[in-house]
Amino acid sequence: MKDERRYYLGCGFAWWVIHIFFRPFESAEPAELGSVADRIDDFSEHAEGLASWLLDEVANEELVYGVDGKRVSIFRVLEVSEPRVKEWMFRLIQVMEARGMDDPSRRYAYLYCLMMGWQLHMAVVARAYLDGVDIGSPVVRHDVTETYVHWMREAWDAACRACLSCPSEEMLRDASVHGVYEELAVSWRLTIDETLERYLGAPGKWA
Repeated sequence: MKDERRYYLGCGFAWWVIHIFFRPFESAEPAELGSVADRIDDFSEHAEGLASWLLDEVANEELVYGVDGKRVSIFRVLEVSEPRVKEWMFRLIQVMEARGMDDPSRRYAYLYCLMMGWQLHMAVVARAYLDGVDIGSPVVRHDVTETYVHWMREAWDAACRACLSCPSEEMLRDASVHGVYEELAVSWRLTIDETLERYLGAPGKWA
């Protein structure tokens, strides 16, 4: 039972990772984004299939959770978890700000590359996590995840070369970049466990 709940929350927080990608760019002026705007559109197009599948999986969750003493669905649990997800976004923004770049277009270009690398890292982490949860039958859509991961590898490298004049491997060799990816992967897993304990508790209580 608990592994099944962990699987659905894993899908939900994997969806959150994709969804939060867009937030830092929403207030930017078109001139500040430059060619990054087209790259964001490309990401949206390629991530849509995986994001839709993750939400479809979340919709299969039938157990009732408890939030503020009320019986709610998993979607409400994900909604109230938004502050934690924003912490991940702000942590990545901190890495960008530590570069001390004054030009907004350079800042957004670097942030885009940083976010793309994080998306790739978390796609691999989430796929392994969901594969490792025993719910009785294989359900992870590898045709969807493999296509997405393959595109992400190429798109991230292309973005780094175009925006930062370096391959993606060089960006990943930066200890602060690789470190924050690992840090957020740990936080993602812990968030799933903490959410189970906080909002689910004993299944019989809310079922």
